[in-house]
Amino acid sequence: MSTLAGPEGMAVHPEGVIYVANSSADSEFAIAIFEDEKCRYMPCDGWPISIAFARGRMLVGCASKDVKCFTPDGVLLQTLELDYMPVSLCVHDATRLVYAADYSGANVKMLTYFNGEPEPTAAAGDDESGEAESVTESLAREAFEGF
Repeated sequence: MSTLAGPEGMAVHPEGVIYVANSSADSEFAIAIFEDEKCRYMPCDGWPISIAFARGRMLVGCASKDVKCFTPDGVLLQTLELDYMPVSLCVHDATRLVYAADYSGANVKMLTYFNGEPEPTAAAGDDESGEAESVTESLAREAFEGF
């Protein structure tokens, strides 16, 4: 495998291709793609730090406080702006949920996909006062389009 400038998060596509968030203050931000013992790079603005795959799409968490949704070929489909840095991403395919670790907020946030405009919604269990009624207090729902 190649030497990377600043490897961070990584994920394996269901077809066996390895994707690595490769970022360094001294280099361009990119996703390194390892396939058949070859390495190629896909540009990704915003300092990529985490990667996950869901329903044929690649989700890239960036230090610029957003999650970008790409095709595996690198076509940017959507960007969801957040108020935290998603240092790690994981996917629960059966429930269509994506979880993002918020290091500075010391919790895990929940991202969900459905058709419509991305907009933050209240955490499950929130009452009208805005206070959570259960362990969902540390979870927030945000939406991606068309998942």
